[in-house]
Amino acid sequence: MAATIEGLLETSQRYWREIVIVDDGSIHPVSYPHPEVIILRNAEAAGVCPSRRQALAAASGNVFVTLDPHMTFEPDWLDRMLEHVDSRALLCARWMDYERTTTYCWGADFAWARPPHPGFMHVGRSGPPGRSAVDVPMVLGACYMMRRDAYEEMGGFCPLFRIWGKDEPDLSARAWLGGFGVKCVASAGVGHLSRKFPFPVTWDHTLFNEVVMMRTVFEKETASLLEEYLAPLSEEIQAWLRQADVAGWRELVQSRRRISDAEFFHRYARQVPLSFKNGVSPKRGHVPRSRVRAAVEQEEQELALTLGKINSPVVIGPPRDATLPAFSGGIPALINQDREMSELDALPWLCGTAFRSFGVRIGIRVNCGNFLQEIATSLPPHREILDSGEVDVLYSLIVEPGTPLRYRLYAGPGFICDTAALGRLRSALETAIENDIAVHTTQYLLVRAGVVAWRGRALVLPGDRLHGIRPLVAELVRAGAGYYSSSYAVFDHEGRVHPFAKPFELAGCAGSMFDGLADSSGGEARLPPLRVGWVASIGYRPGARQQLRSTTSGKTLLALMQNSLFVEDQQGQAFGLLSKALRGASGFQGTRGNARSMAQALLGCADAS
Repeated sequence: MAATIEGLLETSQRYWREIVIVDDGSIHPVSYPHPEVIILRNAEAAGVCPSRRQALAAASGNVFVTLDPHMTFEPDWLDRMLEHVDSRALLCARWMDYERTTTYCWGADFAWARPPHPGFMHVGRSGPPGRSAVDVPMVLGACYMMRRDAYEEMGGFCPLFRIWGKDEPDLSARAWLGGFGVKCVASAGVGHLSRKFPFPVTWDHTLFNEVVMMRTVFEKETASLLEEYLAPLSEEIQAWLRQADVAGWRELVQSRRRISDAEFFHRYARQVPLSFKNGVSPKRGHVPRSRVRAAVEQEEQELALTLGKINSPVVIGPPRDATLPAFSGGIPALINQDREMSELDALPWLCGTAFRSFGVRIGIRVNCGNFLQEIATSLPPHREILDSGEVDVLYSLIVEPGTPLRYRLYAGPGFICDTAALGRLRSALETAIENDIAVHTTQYLLVRAGVVAWRGRALVLPGDRLHGIRPLVAELVRAGAGYYSSSYAVFDHEGRVHPFAKPFELAGCAGSMFDGLADSSGGEARLPPLRVGWVASIGYRPGARQQLRSTTSGKTLLALMQNSLFVEDQQGQAFGLLSKALRGASGFQGTRGNARSMAQALLGCADAS
């Protein structure tokens, strides 16, 4: 932060200025003694948008600039942006890396993220516009400028948002709907440091912000259709929505509207799955997630019933490992080497465990001595138990007594979930650990995909459960393929695929068919890494006619990249690794209805190629 402040002071000497910093509940209070620096401290974290509103309410200037605390600046960036501020548009600079050697993008387009986390997202504009400033659908890059009177007329940052997420699409959409416009000042260069979140944020926070944006920014019929893609909402999100003054904020936002939803989506958000009949009535562009989920679960139930009638049970995955070696005492030795101590470290932890999975050291501590076995089945495969010591990620689980028990889960000092449902706790822990492995591993790249072995090669099926991957994997195993994964394809630096062979249960089926091994290989630990033979991007639509055709290497690579888990600055490495993995591989794409017929077609195409 000090470097950011120094950069601001150095590059704004020609102007009257004040720098307002919001210390949003940090562990170590922020300090920077300077007559033009004002520091506001929150005892508890309020989040990005509320903190920015707080700072701008305290500022006295007639031009506002909002920034992240880890940025660098070209010497003339402020001059360049001020040239366009009288347009009253929402302005952003071109987004560069921290050293300002590479430009990532010039503003962004509205886009739509696919399941498992659908909703508004951005796609950066990668080509220089050829003008000093150009209209763009969305700001991006964490440096935004607007005249004070325009900002206040628009309503400012959303006061209802929690922690982090969706501030850029929300602010940009309201700027266009209100007639202010959005511009990228291409001649102004500002660098941004990409890093992990220094504050606790969960998907529920982001999804809550998404729903608030939909309900307040758009017309009611539009919002209703968009929200179907997000259903079902968790009980926690629904409780937050009941507590928030959504109706009051919506009334203010709608009073500023100057154009219709139909015009906005046609001009600025054409990639969002929504169209307008005769320019008035909105309609969906594809089936929302809630309906896809229902169809997938029905297919899994039908397959489970079929498999349950087989005399010789089909087993999918190795047996569940319900044992978890633990150690007691010496819990303070179980620390995350990259973080400061927090209030959690002072609690009376009774038991803990530490293991390494795919090169990442994971620690878990609990305040209940016999509870580790309850979460053992949520842990990843390839676990190498560690005695104690430093870990890359430390999870803290607090079990609160009562009827029922209540569970609070943290990663480092960051909150993950608070629930009375043991199933939700296990799911949250499983997802968090897998995401942390993807972020922290330096040896592997994780791609959401099913994987089976066929003829000594890997058949990779990019996608997640809502793509109908699990029934297709089950049918491929039933047809004689070897089971490697139903959730992730794990690529090493040589481009080979390693197993992520967790056992899985089809919806509505939990029984002995998953209790043993499909063969006598001894489980996933003995399965060798495989070269990729085939990649098949298969969409699922209930009752659809089967379609399967060869596709280009470029589309195959794109399908893997879209399902890859990596941090922002590792995109180039992921691209190179997957390019290496696909050498000599064949690509297919298609649509399926019945999983069994597609499994047979896939294996037939694999043999033919």
